[in-house]
Amino acid sequence: MDKDNGKKFALWGAWLQLGAVIGLLWTVVGMVGAFEKLSQSELVSSGALANEISITLITAVIGIIPSFIGAVLMAVALFGKSYRAPWFFWFLIVYGLLLTMNFPVGTVLGGALIIYLIWKKNEFLASNSETGGAGSPATRRA
Repeated sequence: MDKDNGKKFALWGAWLQLGAVIGLLWTVVGMVGAFEKLSQSELVSSGALANEISITLITAVIGIIPSFIGAVLMAVALFGKSYRAPWFFWFLIVYGLLLTMNFPVGTVLGGALIIYLIWKKNEFLASNSETGGAGSPATRRA
């Protein structure tokens, strides 16, 4: 039962990470629209530009909120529930690499996550053979 809860936390956390991507895409589309709208008018003031950009950046904030919640859920699955699965390992490796690009805090957090994952790699990648999944040594022996 505890593993199921960890899997639910991990899955929800992974899906909620899409919030940042969707927020970023909406922000880019909104910025293009804002500049296009302002380029069509003859009088472009800095106040109008600032207003359009501030409205557009709201989508980035809206996208960051579910992404933050997803990061917390993944941390609960990883550390609180000790959920270990190969897919979660590889997802977290990619997530850690992407985090390292956000200097300076993301670099530290992403680097620490990657080091932790490499240190615990056997726990993640050995989970299929220990549970007796299809094609595992435990299944083949029977």
